[in-house]
Amino acid sequence: MRNLIMIVMLGAAGFAVMQFALPAWTNVINLRAELAKVEDIDKQVKDITTERDTLLERYHQVTKQQSDRLNNLMPKNVYAEELYVFFEKFVPATGITFDSIAISAPATTNSSGANQQSIGFEIKVKGTYVQVRLFLDGVENNLRLMDIDSVSITETAQNIYSVTVHGKMYYGS
Repeated sequence: MRNLIMIVMLGAAGFAVMQFALPAWTNVINLRAELAKVEDIDKQVKDITTERDTLLERYHQVTKQQSDRLNNLMPKNVYAEELYVFFEKFVPATGITFDSIAISAPATTNSSGANQQSIGFEIKVKGTYVQVRLFLDGVENNLRLMDIDSVSITETAQNIYSVTVHGKMYYGS
């Protein structure tokens, strides 16, 4: 009889383990998997935070002079008046004389998912070979982002050249 009681008790213990301990163990395994996911997300958040801190540090290292240079390179707003002022300052520095300047309406194009604002221009100037060369060097080495579509050079008088430049200047958005 004693053996029978032992077998029944052992069966009851096995049944209790199957009913209570096994589901608890399954929950522990599931919780460990969830914990691994949470730890992975926590690592990603820490990596993103580190990247953000690095970028903020680099942002705060930009000096006012560098920021102004960037704004000169690609101003945020499209104003035809600024383009006139730009050429009014730029052209006389080369010693060449204005004939005319025409500025078209601002245009926005979608390129690579980003809107690019630009304003077209046509500028006509006259000067000697050296002045024309200085003017074209200045256009080429200019800080402002611009595309030159065409350049036309004709000799109007002895050693006096007429230059027509078509292009567009870009602006940030």
